[in-house]
Amino acid sequence: MPDTRRQSELTEFQAWQARALNVLLIVLTVTATPVIIATGVEAIRYPERGAALPLFGVLYGVLFLLAVLRRIPHRLRLIGFLLVGYGVAVIAFLRGGLVGDGRLYLMILPLLAMVLSDLRTGLLAGLFSLLIHLAFMLFAYLGWLSQWVVVRENPMAITDWFAATAVFLMLLAGLLVVVGLSNRSLIGAMRAAQRSAQERAQAYTLLEGQTRELERRARWLEAATSAARKAAALGEPDVLLSRVAEEMARWTDLEEVIFYIASPEGGLVARAMVERRQIVPVDMTPPGASPLAQEALQSRAVRSGWWGGLYEVDLPLRLPERTLGVMVVRFPTEIRMDGTEVAVLELIADQLAVALENARLFSETRASLRELEALYRRYTTQAWERFVREAPESVRLWTGPEEVPEGVWQGLFEQARASGSVAVGEEDSRYLLAVPVKLRGIAVGVLGFHREREAGRWRPEEIAAAETVAERLALAVENARLLEEAQRRAARERLVAEISTRLRASLDPDMVLKATVRELGRALRASWAVVEVTGPAQGGAGLQEVVG
Repeated sequence: MPDTRRQSELTEFQAWQARALNVLLIVLTVTATPVIIATGVEAIRYPERGAALPLFGVLYGVLFLLAVLRRIPHRLRLIGFLLVGYGVAVIAFLRGGLVGDGRLYLMILPLLAMVLSDLRTGLLAGLFSLLIHLAFMLFAYLGWLSQWVVVRENPMAITDWFAATAVFLMLLAGLLVVVGLSNRSLIGAMRAAQRSAQERAQAYTLLEGQTRELERRARWLEAATSAARKAAALGEPDVLLSRVAEEMARWTDLEEVIFYIASPEGGLVARAMVERRQIVPVDMTPPGASPLAQEALQSRAVRSGWWGGLYEVDLPLRLPERTLGVMVVRFPTEIRMDGTEVAVLELIADQLAVALENARLFSETRASLRELEALYRRYTTQAWERFVREAPESVRLWTGPEEVPEGVWQGLFEQARASGSVAVGEEDSRYLLAVPVKLRGIAVGVLGFHREREAGRWRPEEIAAAETVAERLALAVENARLLEEAQRRAARERLVAEISTRLRASLDPDMVLKATVRELGRALRASWAVVEVTGPAQGGAGLQEVVG
């Protein structure tokens, strides 16, 4: 990792050097153009000074090509640039000597070499500049330079050249040290900035990965929450399983979700399936479960493995006493069995098992309630039929100044009693209203109202008030009936207790039989009562007594 990072840092710095060289070559080419033109004009006016024009032309052409041909490697372009620079420096030294600008070129080129390449290249260029300067000092000492320079006021003494060379060496060394340190600091700063950028990129990548992981976990938890909401709604098991499977496929990246219910024979029957977020009809589900599902059902433990090209996880729908079935989920890739997915799936499976058991218990309870309601209806109907028979005077009660004929009410009462809702009608001079008196949905009577036409038709609020009164009346008469029945039962129990007490007062069989006949006859309001005692031979004696 450190080698890779260092290589990346060097590549970035070298790219910067290449861009800097491109800019420098373009700037020098543009600025050198008027200089070449001016040199040509001067050569035309002063032919003795135009000897160096062809060399300047060649160097300018090389500089132009280096600026244009950017596909040449950076190292070769830098060497070409330095050669052009040293060519210009040598020509300037030949023409101007110590008073010219040749030494300035020799001083600047090593600095540019150090900035645009590295410290070693800068030092080599500095050494090369020093050698050129020493060579010209030798040329001046031998008297050759006086034949080449254009400016005749140049000093040729060795002492002057030695002093100039010492100054040049001092300045060059100082500038190289300063530029080298600056270049080193720049490289260090760039490396630090790049390391910081890489660390930020790594932190961003790590944060992005953690964010994706949190989003994935959030989706799975949302799937568990949504499945729990669906499971909390009591309903038919098949509908419940289909909705849970649909929610799981909607919130997660599951390929398939299948719910199997254990049959009484110990097999697995598919009851709901979602494939690629599409609900599969029950008649198109797989005919049988995989061996992994069978193993999960028998072992009551989670099983996983590849089956049918998908990674399958089988989770039993467990209750403390039995296993209701198996939830099968399939992934396109393998997952960790200790990851978030399996934990959420186990939670969904447990919630679904409890929901299925609650649905079964709710269905049984609802069936029991229907049976109890039917029994209560039958009991209530029989009780009220018996009550009406035993109290015929309470079958019909009438209040009002005149009684409407029976035939007028008959059809309206039957309509209200049969439908269990309010019935309205009209008679010659009256508006009629029949309100059923219902006791838990059973019509035990009808309230009838009529009024003259001048009062108008029955309004909704009047009908609602009559229905409210009918509901209160139903509860009141039911309480009265129950009270009367309880009183009769209590009287009967009290009579039985009294007769039993009197029978136990005597030990004589004849006296006991006589007391029984007498007390029962009185209790039953009979004109006479008889008791017959028979033996095994079907013969016997009878005892009768007139109760009066």
